[in-house]
Amino acid sequence: MAQKEYTKNTNETIEVMDIAGNKTNINILIDNIKVEEQNTNDNTIKPGDLPGTGLKQILIISIVILSIFAVVVFIRYKNMLK
Repeated sequence: MAQKEYTKNTNETIEVMDIAGNKTNINILIDNIKVEEQNTNDNTIKPGDLPGTGLKQILIISIVILSIFAVVVFIRYKNMLK
């Protein structure tokens, strides 16, 4: 058994042979394939902004960690001078 997949509308004639060897021409008409237009306008992304990057949170956490580190170093240095 042979199969063929169609991606566009077409009209073709094929020759079919049965077990006894009899040949028959059959006309096949494919006319129900609809091609949809692709939407080229992508409205899902706001222009100029990267969604979900989290840059503000990373910056704040980095500044807090550096501040804590600076305070610890300052306190140790102050205690070392005594």
